[in-house]
Amino acid sequence: MRKDVSKLLILGHMSQRAPFLKRAQAEGLLEFVDMDHKKAGFSKEVSEYIRALKILKRFEGDHCLSYRDSKKDENASLKKKPSVLAKKTGQELAQCILDTDSETIRLIEKKKILEAEYKRARHFGHFEKQDIIDIESNSAVRFQFFLRKRGCKHPLPEGILIEVGQDRDASYFVGLFEKPIEDPGLIPIYIERTAFELEKRLKEIKESLNLLHMTFHELVHCLDKIQKDLLSKLNSDDFTHANNALKPEMEERLFVAEVWIDSTKVEGLNVWAAPFDLYIEELPISPDDKVPTILENKNLGKIGEDLVEVYDVPSAQDKDPSLWVLVAFSAFFAMILADAGYGLILLGLSLFLRFKFKKVSDKVKRFFRLLTILSCTTVIWGLLSASIFGINFAPDSPIQRFSVIHWFCVKKAGYHMRMKDDVYKEWLHKYPKLSEVKDPSEALEVCHRRLASGDIRYEMQEEFAQNALMELAILIGLTHICLSLVRYVRRNPSAIGWTLFLIGGYLFFPSLINVTTFVYSILGLSIPLMAAAGLWILIGGVGLAWGLAIWKEKWAGLAEITKGLQLFADVLSYLRLYALALAGMILASTFNDLGYQMGPIFGPVVILLGHIINLSMAVMAAVIHGLRLNFLEFYHYCFDGEGRLFSPLRIRK
Repeated sequence: MRKDVSKLLILGHMSQRAPFLKRAQAEGLLEFVDMDHKKAGFSKEVSEYIRALKILKRFEGDHCLSYRDSKKDENASLKKKPSVLAKKTGQELAQCILDTDSETIRLIEKKKILEAEYKRARHFGHFEKQDIIDIESNSAVRFQFFLRKRGCKHPLPEGILIEVGQDRDASYFVGLFEKPIEDPGLIPIYIERTAFELEKRLKEIKESLNLLHMTFHELVHCLDKIQKDLLSKLNSDDFTHANNALKPEMEERLFVAEVWIDSTKVEGLNVWAAPFDLYIEELPISPDDKVPTILENKNLGKIGEDLVEVYDVPSAQDKDPSLWVLVAFSAFFAMILADAGYGLILLGLSLFLRFKFKKVSDKVKRFFRLLTILSCTTVIWGLLSASIFGINFAPDSPIQRFSVIHWFCVKKAGYHMRMKDDVYKEWLHKYPKLSEVKDPSEALEVCHRRLASGDIRYEMQEEFAQNALMELAILIGLTHICLSLVRYVRRNPSAIGWTLFLIGGYLFFPSLINVTTFVYSILGLSIPLMAAAGLWILIGGVGLAWGLAIWKEKWAGLAEITKGLQLFADVLSYLRLYALALAGMILASTFNDLGYQMGPIFGPVVILLGHIINLSMAVMAAVIHGLRLNFLEFYHYCFDGEGRLFSPLRIRK
């Protein structure tokens, strides 16, 4: 939930300034407003600490390996914690890390240049440049080194030209001429250092890099010390920033400060601030104030809050969307993955992570819980849709008893059998045996054909199931957007009309394209009656939305009519739930068929690799599009964003 924030004016005697700030930092309730509106930012020293820690974190895992190796090799003295580093301060250690990293980067760049130079020089062998100078000075011969690109058709020049090496792209030559030549088919190479000199220099650089790498491993032992010094520096900087925010008044005998505080903590402030003899008054919040946002969630709400912070921070006027986002994201994730088998794999992974990594931060623990929630919802939806590792189940399979999609297929088949409409006649023409069937469940079994591979394809069940998934995606999208509109109905009254517009559209539009929806097949309602009711609700909703917009915003409300197109497009955007789920099901089934055709030896490998690829792609799609539908379609009607989190003066731990 989002908590209300109050703005206070605090006035006190200068002698109480430092004690008050120390108590405020210990309590962690007040965010001090800089009256000069200067951005605090990080100091140069803190920035250096943070850079150093980021660099050192890269070697933390390697340090664990080095530590285990040092247990096996007691003579590995370089891997033991050195006493020299232990005597240094955190700031000196941070500077040492930065200097070591800069030197490492410099040597790596130098190594790349030398390796490129050595790649050319190695073809000409090991020689001393002085020998070539002596030969040229005592004779009329001039040495030249050339590179000739592969596929070059230009003829080689006359004279002594010796090929000394080749690689994938070129051939290398040494030429002996009376005077230097220029040839369009040959690219001259100027060797500043011989291969022998380059090998020697590369060896020195590699040794230096190894020493620097070992220095990093030694510095990893000092990680805790650097972190503690960083926390101390951050607390000191926070105190200094808050102290600067307190302005002296009346010839510096009084100090004055503006602070933000959780509205429920104002009484507590009055209690612990009483000994400082302060004057505290609540200030009105002006429209120009950047009011901080306080989110306070527990359990599932806290997990949803982590998801919300992925995109943006709610403004001080926004309702907390944490739990809404978590519920919707879990449902979208399950519908896109749409496979109980994949859900079980993710559930096993989440349980393993929770068991294996117990001593982790609270945020990581919440991530493990989120993975458990997503995997459980995926298993539930996979069972409800009878989707397990892409296996096609017959209509009379026991698995189908738990499937809500199969239940819809039976209801839809029964509806068409009762109505004897065009859909029924089309299936009857294709499968004449359908005329002998009275039970809708049997109709799903009768409408099948046998493939060349021997498998049976139940066409009616397959088509009705796809229709159900498509309509369910649209229905969930419509519901999701309606909830978004209703959440801010007080701020935007026209949302009432647009909610009616969406409901009316769901009832009316299927009649235009001759589609049987849940309303008709499950409830057995009359199509013409529901279409007529839907049309009136749709028209009434648009009129109500337009009227309320003009009432609230005057002439600017005339543009409200264009919102209908936006809503229509947003609802259709939820079809991605159906499209991605169908793509995953088809891929899973295809890999199963390929594995079956490959035989007992290679078949299991193909099936395993195929499902790993499909699961990876499906998880990425489920995360991206599951969050997208929340952050774009849902947020579009009930979220302002661009807020900033409440950051009180506190002791960092």
